[in-house]
Amino acid sequence: MLNYYQRSVGNMPKPSIRLLTLISKQYIWYCRARSVDPTLEGLRDSILAKVRVEKYVSKIKEKIAEFDRVWNPITNPLTE
Repeated sequence: MLNYYQRSVGNMPKPSIRLLTLISKQYIWYCRARSVDPTLEGLRDSILAKVRVEKYVSKIKEKIAEFDRVWNPITNPLTE
C-alpha cells in the first residue's frame, strides 16, 4: 500500500492528495491522543471508514461521479 502511494501520488488529483494528507494527520493525532502507535493497517481502516461515510453522503446528494473522482485514486490500492 505504502509503495503504491509513493509511486502514484504524482498522478493523483490534488483534492485526493489533500484528503489523504488530512486523513493521515487525523489518524496520527488520534493515535497520539490515545498513546497508541500508528500502523498502516489502522490508517487503512481509518480511510475505509471515511469512504463508507462519504459514499453514503454522495449517494444521498446524487454526486457519485464527484465521489469517484476524488476517492478512487485513494481507495484503489486499499482493495487490492
